[in-house]
Amino acid sequence: VYVGSCLLLRACQHRRWSAYDRRHGKRCIRESEAAESGLLANVELVLAHGGSLDTLDIAGDTALHTAVNWGHETLVAELCAMGAKTDTSNKGKWSPLGQAVHKEKLAIVDTLLAAGADPNFGATPTTVPLAFAKDAAMVERLLAAGADPNILLSPATGNHLLISRALGGKLDIVRTLLAHDVED
Repeated sequence: VYVGSCLLLRACQHRRWSAYDRRHGKRCIRESEAAESGLLANVELVLAHGGSLDTLDIAGDTALHTAVNWGHETLVAELCAMGAKTDTSNKGKWSPLGQAVHKEKLAIVDTLLAAGADPNFGATPTTVPLAFAKDAAMVERLLAAGADPNILLSPATGNHLLISRALGGKLDIVRTLLAHDVED
């Protein structure tokens, strides 16, 4: 079972690089359903042989963390449909939803929220998904899903998300938070 679970994690880590571009000296990204369908087949094969959706790798990542990290939208949706835990954190204190928000993967954020991911789940106050939102649209999406706009990023110092974003010059986020009756 352990070997099968490790293979499941590796199946989700499939890199989506298609070919090396010699003219520009970089890799080209391939965004194809075929690649994700192949990953899903690998995941199903590993699960059929005793693998677990929620096995942790050395970094504490589950298959869902890994699929989110690599931006595999279809695989994230399938893992959620198969019952992968959405509210879990890895050793870095990241939840799958926090990773998706940080990477600005809107489709994955929507998928995770639809699968029941808690928009207030974080291993620490600084790792709740709202803390990673970089624009007002993402903040609005999380607030609509029930995120608490009154989070303290540092309970010891009283550093409030609203103050943090104001000091950082993120006025669009400040306006969005104030529109949701954040305590100022």
